[in-house]
Parts: sequence; structure tokens; C-alpha cells
Amino acid sequence: MTFSADAARELWKRTSGKDPLFAAVDGSNCPSLPQDQEKSHSLLLQRGLIRVFLPVPKNAEFTINVVSDPTGCNTSPAYGLNSATPTVSVYRRPRMAANLKYVTGPAPRIVLKLGALADTDPATGRPVGMNFMADAREATLLTQARSAVMGHGDAQSVTDEQLQKIVEFENQVYVAQIFDRSAGSLAEPGAPATLGPASMASHRPGVLGDNDYDSVFLSFEPWKKGGDNPQDQFRASVARGADIFMFRQFWLRDVTHINSIGLGNPLKRTCATCHNHQMTGQDLSAGFVGGIAGTITAELVKSQTGWPWWAA
Repeated sequence: MTFSADAARELWKRTSGKDPLFAAVDGSNCPSLPQDQEKSHSLLLQRGLIRVFLPVPKNAEFTINVVSDPTGCNTSPAYGLNSATPTVSVYRRPRMAANLKYVTGPAPRIVLKLGALADTDPATGRPVGMNFMADAREATLLTQARSAVMGHGDAQSVTDEQLQKIVEFENQVYVAQIFDRSAGSLAEPGAPATLGPASMASHRPGVLGDNDYDSVFLSFEPWKKGGDNPQDQFRASVARGADIFMFRQFWLRDVTHINSIGLGNPLKRTCATCHNHQMTGQDLSAGFVGGIAGTITAELVKSQTGWPWWAA
């Protein structure tokens, strides 16, 4: 569901740069460059990066100053920040699209971290999770597909049937590791129930894992027995790690959208407090959490040294 720079270079040679992957709109460093030259597609061919062009909001509370512009696109009079339609070009590697039901599943009407109503599906009016894009700018896979086709695809129109086929394809792709060099098969009979792509495909989305009855990654009891061989010993260590993830408590302090929303400061919780989505360990609640890495590190150090949290 993505590609490598090696694959892009092979495709360039095979098609003489005529494949749609190298379209000027996003497969080039900038549409204003000569499109028949490899150097105009260097970010794609050497690093596997696609151009993403974002309009600068008219009411933006910030300004962008160009310090370095090796592609020339952000200073381009036709496509840059000072063009008739001010645009910033950034470059990223396409992310794999898989297991998407876990980021588009059932969603609460109120977003706890934001203290506001969730965005809604324009087709149904139902609340959406706001989690499958980092900035929540698209409500559903269908609206995202439309934006991608009209933007990256540089299309003039797209039918509802075409969009539905895209969404149906995205929703049938499931990915999970099935083998580990130390643990062996991760999808054999009797393995922990969260492992392997079949488990990802069959499990129900939108389940909030808790610390008592319905853990994030379900049970690792099958691996706790240990044994004399290295594989069983490694599996037992993984099971111990799962228990630490679920049950090892530490204090959280001064963390935006945890301690700042009335839950207490400090607050004693576990890794599963934030990484709470069953099967994936992502956060079911839309919005960001700020400052958590530092506070976790500090509290774990204190727990190891005996330095009490209240002495800070």
C-alpha cells in the first residue's frame, strides 16, 4: 500500500517517466519544473517523497518565512507562498492504508480532550472519530478519497461509485506481523488473541481497553508459562511486558488534555490510559496530549530510585 524509492526509480526507467506516479501535480518537486527530467522528480526518485500542497488559510494566525527552498516551489510565483493562491509545499512518504476500521469506527459525540462536540459525517450526521488524519481535516474515508482524487489526482470530477470502490478497497486491507525471529509464529493456534492479520480483520472496532476487565491487547496468558527453550523464554518476557503496559502505574503531572481537563493533577495511571484502543493501542479520543514523555520518564526514574513524586 505504499512504495519505495527503488520501485519509483525502476518505474521511471520502465515508463520513461510517463507513469501517473510522476504527475507534475504531486510526483514532481514542483509543477513549474521541466517534467521530463529526473532531477525535477529527485525527492520522489531518491527519497520516495510525494509533494503535498496546502493552502495557507486567509485568517492564519501565523506567517511563514522561507529560509531554504531547494525545490523552488515555496518561492515559485505560480505555486508558492506569494502566488495568487498562497500555498506551502511539503513532502512526505505515503503512509500505508490498512486496519482502517480501527480509526473510522464508532465515536463518542463529545471529544473529551477538546471539550467540544465531535465532527460529523456530512452524509449521515453521525459523530466521527477525528483520528485517521493527524489534523482531523477529513471526516471520513469517503471525503478523504474525494479530496485526494481532486487534489493529488488532479481530476476534474469523480463519481460516487468510484469513491465507494476506493473506500471498499481500503476497508478490506488488514496488516499485522505474523512471525518474529525470537518469538516464532505470532498467528498459530493458541497464540494471544490479538496477534496476526486475521485477528485484526475479525475483531470489533471502537472498544476502549481498560485496566481491569477488557485489556487493550487482550490476554497473553498462553505465553506466560515460560519454558527452557529460548522461544518460550522470549514469549514469557513479552507477556510480562504486556502486564507492565496494562498495570504498571505512574504519576502523570501537568500533561495537556489529561491533567488539564479535571481528572486530577497529579493523576496515577498506566500506559493504557492513553494507548487505549483495543487491538491497536492508539488513543480513541481525538486531540493531542502534550508533555507526556517527560513526565513519564521522570516518574519512572523516581520509582526506580525511591525518589517520591511529592518531592519534586
